[in-house]
Amino acid sequence: MADIFLKLVNMSISASWLVLAVLLLRLLLKKAPKWITVLLWGIVAVRLICPVSFESVLSLIPSTETISPEIMTDQTPQINTGIPVIDDTANPVINDSFAPEPSASANPLQILIPIAAYVWLLGVAALLVYTAVSYLRLRRKVSTAVLLRDRIFQSEAVVSPFVLGIVKPKIYLPFSMAQQDMAHVIAHEQAHLRRKDHLWKPLGFLLLALHWFNPLIWVGYVLLCRDIELACDEKVVKYLPYTQKADYAQTLLTCSVNRRMISACPLAFGEVGVKNRVKSVLSYKKPAFWLILTAVLASIAAALCFLTDPIALNKDALLLGVLDNEKTFISEAGEAVYLQAYTLGGGAKVETVPQKYALVDLDGDGTNELVVYASPNYGAYLVFHVYRNKVYGFEFEEKALTQLKEDGTFVQNESAGISCYATLRFEKTKCTVVEQAYKNDILQNYANNEYRIGGEAVTFDTMYEFTQEFGNKATVRWTAYSDGTNGDYMAIYNAFLDNRQLAYEGWARKTLSSYIGTNTGYGISYTLYDMTGDGIPELCIDYSPSMHFFTVKNGQLHHWYTWTYEADSYFLNNGAFLNQMGSLSYGRMICDYYTLDPNAAIKFRITFSWYDQNDDNKQDSQDSYYVNGELVSKTEYDRVVEQYEDIGFSDIPWNYKYFGAT
Repeated sequence: MADIFLKLVNMSISASWLVLAVLLLRLLLKKAPKWITVLLWGIVAVRLICPVSFESVLSLIPSTETISPEIMTDQTPQINTGIPVIDDTANPVINDSFAPEPSASANPLQILIPIAAYVWLLGVAALLVYTAVSYLRLRRKVSTAVLLRDRIFQSEAVVSPFVLGIVKPKIYLPFSMAQQDMAHVIAHEQAHLRRKDHLWKPLGFLLLALHWFNPLIWVGYVLLCRDIELACDEKVVKYLPYTQKADYAQTLLTCSVNRRMISACPLAFGEVGVKNRVKSVLSYKKPAFWLILTAVLASIAAALCFLTDPIALNKDALLLGVLDNEKTFISEAGEAVYLQAYTLGGGAKVETVPQKYALVDLDGDGTNELVVYASPNYGAYLVFHVYRNKVYGFEFEEKALTQLKEDGTFVQNESAGISCYATLRFEKTKCTVVEQAYKNDILQNYANNEYRIGGEAVTFDTMYEFTQEFGNKATVRWTAYSDGTNGDYMAIYNAFLDNRQLAYEGWARKTLSSYIGTNTGYGISYTLYDMTGDGIPELCIDYSPSMHFFTVKNGQLHHWYTWTYEADSYFLNNGAFLNQMGSLSYGRMICDYYTLDPNAAIKFRITFSWYDQNDDNKQDSQDSYYVNGELVSKTEYDRVVEQYEDIGFSDIPWNYKYFGAT
C-alpha cells in the first residue's frame, strides 16, 4: 500500500507542474476558444492517469520520482525534486526530522508513510461515498419527472436545469421555467451532451478523489468545471446575434445556482462562474485563425513538454564526468570534491592522470560503477557509485581489489595462502564488502585449513572447484585513461634522452639518469616501437639487464614498464616479450611469450615447454610437450613454437646514444 501511495504522490507532483503550466496558458490564451482550454485540462488528466511515460529531451518535468520508496529505509532520507534549491533546503530538514536512530527497530518514515497511505485511502473513500449518495438522492428527487421530448424531462422538484446520467444522460427542466428561457437552456445542455461533458466531468472528479491531497488538483478541477461551461456557452452563442446573446446572458442570471459543494454531477446550467460567463457571452467575438493556431500549437507544446519524462540520467556519463574532473563526488567523509583534489588515505593526492579505469557492474544491479586505479605509488583504487543523481566515492587499497572480474567479483587481501573472494554491495550511500568464499592454506594441513563458501564450511575439493571457476571468469577490461592530448611525443622523448625531461614514476618524477645511473663514458641502446597499437610508440631503453619503457599520456611522460631479461630472453618486433629458460643442451626448454595492454598489464600470455625424457638432447615423439601447462602432441608444440618463438627480434631498429665525459 505504501508503494502504491508513493507512486500516486509522484504522479501527482509531476502533474502539478502541468497544472501550473495550464494556469499560465489560460492567462496567455485568454481570448482563445475555450474548447482549447478544456483540451489542456485533458492533458492534465492523462498525466494523472498514466503511471508511465516515454522520455524526451523536451520534457520540462524536473523529476518523475520526487519521493523514492527507498526513503522509508534510507539512513539519510531525502527527496529529489530535480530543483537543487528546493532539495538543498528541504533535505537537511527531512534528514534531521526523520533520520532513524541507530538503536531504533524501524525508520520513522516506515511508520508514517503507511499511516499516510491509509489516510489517503480514507479520503478517497469519503469523496466517492459523498458523490454516490448525492447522485442517488438526486435520482430519487427526479423520479417523478415527466417527459417533454427527446430525453428532456420536467419536474416540480427541480429548481434549475441540469443534465444527469452517464450511460443514458437526460436533461431536466423545472416546470416553472419561462418559455423564452427554455430554448437557450436546452441548447446549452444539448451542447454538453454533444461534447460528452457528462463523461469528462465525472472523470475529472474521480481524479480529484484520487489526488485529493494535492491543492493544485482541486484548483484544476474547479477551473475545469468553469471552462466546460464557458466552452458550451461559446458553442451556443457562436452564431447568435447580439440581442439573443443578451437574452442568453439574462437566462444565465435567472437560472444561476448558489452551489457551495463541489460534485461530479450534475451539469447544471447556472452552476458555476455565472458572472464571468455573462461577460464572456456578451463580449464574444469569433477568434482569428492565427489565435486558434497559436493556441493549438501551445497545447501541443505543453503536451510534449509535460506528458514526457526527462531523459534518464546517463550514469556512465556522470561517472566519466568525475573521472575527467568535470563533476564532483561525495567522499566517505561526506565532502563534495573533485577527483584531482581528493586526498588518499596515505596523504597523497590522486594523480592528475589516473593510469587506468573500468566501468563494471560491481553489485549486479544492471548499472555500472566506476573503478579507478588512482595511484600506482600508493596502491589505491577508488570505486564510484551513483545514487539519486549523485556520485559517491569509496577508497580501497590495491591488495583489497585484486583480480577484478567482469561480474564484479575480486580477491581481497591475497597473501601467504590466505584469500578472500568477495564482491561489493552498495546501500544508498554506503559500500560494504561481501564475502563469497574464504580459504586458508597457510597451515598446509587439509584437516586444519579453513574453507568457506557463502559463510558455510566446505571441503578442500569444493573450494578448489570454486577457485577454478573464479579463475576462469573474464577479467575486467581496463581502459588506459587519456584526455586525447599527447603533444609532440617525439620532442618529449628526445628531451628525456637528453636529460631535459622528467618522467613520472608513480608520484615522483625522474630523469633518465635516475634509471641508468650517473656515470659518464657509457652508452645506451634505444628504440621507438608501438607496443599497444594506439598509434603512439613507446620509448624502449635497453640498459642490461633491464629494458625500461616510457610512454606519453596526456602530454606527460610516464615510466610505462620495466622488463628484466635473461640471456635467452627477447623483446620481439611485434611488441611482445619472450622469456626462454634452458635449451636443447640442458634437456629442457621453457618459453613464456606475452604482450601488454596500454596499462602495461599482461594482455596475452602463452607458455610452451619441452622436456627431454630419454636424455638424447633431441626433440622426438617420446618427449613431453606442454602448452599452458597442458600436455600436447609434438605437432601442436611445433605449431606454437613456429607461431610465437620464431618471431624476429634482430631486425628491431635500435639506436645508440653515448654519454661522454663532461
